[in-house]
Amino acid sequence: MSGYFNINRDNQAIDQGGFWCEACLVGKPLDDQSQAERYCLGCYDFLTKEAEILTGSPSWKPTNKPSKKHLITNSEVLPLVKVSRQGQGIMSTLNDKKIQWT
Repeated sequence: MSGYFNINRDNQAIDQGGFWCEACLVGKPLDDQSQAERYCLGCYDFLTKEAEILTGSPSWKPTNKPSKKHLITNSEVLPLVKVSRQGQGIMSTLNDKKIQWT
């Protein structure tokens, strides 16, 4: 038996009018889509119940699209960051042009 993930099966499901579940990361048939278009029925139920347990309230529901206020667009310019070098300076961002060493 092969594993749960299978890109050929997923693409075939999507090509036949299905959708991509953003929680379980699998292509699903359209009849398994929940009211929040990004999730299958199982994932939607799980996320809703988990939110109710964590918040004590069923007020949060999985939505169709993430809020735009949390997305960073390419047009935004991030400021340079000033960092003091400590220790030996061994880190993956040592030569990053966005960091000005003081």
